[in-house]
Amino acid sequence: LSPGRWLDIQSVEVEQQGQKVRVFIPRRCMHCDNPPCAKICPISVNTKKPAGPVEIETNYCLGGQKCKNVCPWQIPQLKKGVGFYKKLEPLPFGAGIMFKCDLCYDQIKKGGIPACVAACPNGALSFGAQEAMRDLAHQKAQAIKGYIYGELENGGTSTYYVAAIPFEELHQALVKQGL
Repeated sequence: LSPGRWLDIQSVEVEQQGQKVRVFIPRRCMHCDNPPCAKICPISVNTKKPAGPVEIETNYCLGGQKCKNVCPWQIPQLKKGVGFYKKLEPLPFGAGIMFKCDLCYDQIKKGGIPACVAACPNGALSFGAQEAMRDLAHQKAQAIKGYIYGELENGGTSTYYVAAIPFEELHQALVKQGL
């Protein structure tokens, strides 16, 4: 991830029922229900929006990186050399602005959907009200006798992943690959 790349698709090979299977894992902000990044921001520029996204108000961010430090997934990224902090005092604040996925909140406010959902070539991503997405995740997990990630992690998130392979196995395979 980087300040301009808010979504990264990682792939990992795991063994399932005696066969090698490639699994693609989108990595982006999980949009926590109770985001630690919003609680720790000293100037309250990280906020949880009613539609689900956790947004950083980049016009006021001072780039202190506290949000990244408390994020269980280390998602927010610092872009150096930008921001209104330069008008205040250039060095003590972090020298930049924190960026991360905001679920295309501007599009959501207009009744649209996030760009990643619209652009997904396989239709693997869905977007909607949190309860509807939770129900959909449970339906999909039940259909494949799979697992859900994001429902309980970090107290719950607005992002749910469904996989046929336990997420701990996927995590171990990513670690083994150095990802």
